[in-house]
Amino acid sequence: MFNLIPLWLKAAILGGAALAGVSIGWWFTYDHYRGVLAEEKLARANDVIHFYTKGAIAQKKADEITFARNAKNAAAHQQIQTVYRNIVEKVPTYVTVETDRAFALPCGFIRLHDAAAASNPDPSRVPLPAGKSDGDGCDVTISHASAVIAGNYALALGWQADLKAWNGWYAEQKTNYDAWVASLKKEN
Repeated sequence: MFNLIPLWLKAAILGGAALAGVSIGWWFTYDHYRGVLAEEKLARANDVIHFYTKGAIAQKKADEITFARNAKNAAAHQQIQTVYRNIVEKVPTYVTVETDRAFALPCGFIRLHDAAAASNPDPSRVPLPAGKSDGDGCDVTISHASAVIAGNYALALGWQADLKAWNGWYAEQKTNYDAWVASLKKEN
């Protein structure tokens, strides 16, 4: 009975069956790889979300460290300023108006102080008041100089507090960063 079918029809049926088989095979392969790609995209998206979340947590910790260090440094500066104001308020107690009148600061002292404040290695470049020498008394009083020197120390103590705060901030940030990097390496 199979011989009753013309050869061209047999070839067409066989070709159609082969084409259908190839098409179905192609479709299943395409669908399989499309699913694999979708799973891979989902996995990459989840990785991005995971690492973004870890990064956000690390950034939050870094921000907390910065905030705490800034608050501590601000408190240190406030303490320094309070001490400075208290000292300046006591200047008239320790350096009276009579002491200011009796003991004039020499112009040479003022020149040395001003040269140091200006980071000038040569005090002779700091001008003297007209008609004065280094040994003569200047118009700057001891009480005024005491307040200025106390202010200079307050400023230097503020810088020292800033340095301590920065060193502490850096150490904490480095510890936080190192822990974050270690947690990332542990996952890989």
